[in-house]
Amino acid sequence: MNHEKHESLDSNIDEPVVGPSLAGPVTTTTPSLAPALPQTSSSTARRGFLRSSLGLMGAAAAGTLGFAKSVVAASNLPPEVPSWSRVLGSGVLTNPYGQPSPFEANVQRRTVDWLTPDRVASISFTPLADLKGIITPSGLVFERYHAGVPEIDPDQHRLMIHGMVDRPITLTMSDLMRFPATSRIAFLECPANGGMEWRGAQMNGVQFTHGMLACCEWTGVLLSTLLAEVGISKKASWILAEGADGASMSRSIPMDKALDDALIVYAQNGEALRPEQGYPVRLINPGWEGNTCIKWLRRLEVGDQPWYQREETSKYSDLMPDGSAREFTFVQECNSVITSPSPEKPLSDGKGKYWVEGLAWSGRGKIKGVDVSFDGGRTFRQAKFTSIVLPRALTRFGIELDWDGSPLLLQSRAVDDTGYVQPTYQQLRDVRGTNSIYHKNAIHTWKVLPTGGVANVQLS
Repeated sequence: MNHEKHESLDSNIDEPVVGPSLAGPVTTTTPSLAPALPQTSSSTARRGFLRSSLGLMGAAAAGTLGFAKSVVAASNLPPEVPSWSRVLGSGVLTNPYGQPSPFEANVQRRTVDWLTPDRVASISFTPLADLKGIITPSGLVFERYHAGVPEIDPDQHRLMIHGMVDRPITLTMSDLMRFPATSRIAFLECPANGGMEWRGAQMNGVQFTHGMLACCEWTGVLLSTLLAEVGISKKASWILAEGADGASMSRSIPMDKALDDALIVYAQNGEALRPEQGYPVRLINPGWEGNTCIKWLRRLEVGDQPWYQREETSKYSDLMPDGSAREFTFVQECNSVITSPSPEKPLSDGKGKYWVEGLAWSGRGKIKGVDVSFDGGRTFRQAKFTSIVLPRALTRFGIELDWDGSPLLLQSRAVDDTGYVQPTYQQLRDVRGTNSIYHKNAIHTWKVLPTGGVANVQLS
């Protein structure tokens, strides 16, 4: 791995603007313990005195409850027998469909309301900092809609394949499931992931800087199998995939990808697709822009040229510094991010040993290696892989840190098996400028403060 040199730990840092917090809004007040009574009638004064007295009593009661709670908590710790070991638990089928523990209620998708005018054409973010391994639970996969989630009856849904084919067909879901099935693990990423960071550090949390990302096991039929069934023309070179949502979301897909690893998917992580992920059927193009993985798939039209739809011209094209725009930039480049420590996962236990971990991925193939820097890129150490390494899937890495309380500038830099090295912001901007939204894969920096808190910063 190359060892790059940077300036002092605190030089060339762009501090973040205020971004959304993962905690709800907090309102604090500082009531006076002896409020001055208003100069008014005696009855009003008495009422005010009673209210203030009740307030003091409430505060005292809260203190008592807090003390009692701490006593109860202590009684559950070793060598004591905890309270839950002294009673019977709930029975089978208390939850016919299993749910997370109520103690994990904070692990959820979130949105940034100012990003879009409404939530029908909007996005939510995966809580990356709270996840382990490489598989994203179905209920936590980020959402991206252009016209909301359609409610589709699978018995009334059809998939049409037509155009430059010998035998056009219309498939029911039952028909589709009669074809040979295959499963593969692949990441899914919106090309706008991190797009708000192009001009400077902005979002307060890895959920918002990198959370348009997930990785699942997808099960369905290879698109090549269906194309063999219909017989494609020798002149055919593109396919239009169109969804059944209110926006008729559609993208042109090159035939090479369709015949390679494109998958017509009806199951995710061992069960039927969730409605927000395209139920009852969607397209998955492993390693490519998430918007090409059309949800609620209703038709595939085979042709000899791209269709230049709205979502591949005015949207999902990359504005360059000279005013031109790149089109059909399908592949999601090599990328990585440290998920802990992060703003959501500070070093809250003071000095000592911590496990630094994160995720790496590449639409080009497998991750070959990940280096981690604690000093803003002056020096790097090679991290360990802690998960299986698959092509076009998330790969988890980690490295041990013995923290002495000094400020840190944490970075990760990934390399894939094609030799592509994750770029710095400067390297990316030298080619792409600062007016882009899509395909931001620059090395990300977290600043660890002496308090253990973590902030989003950028190194120039």
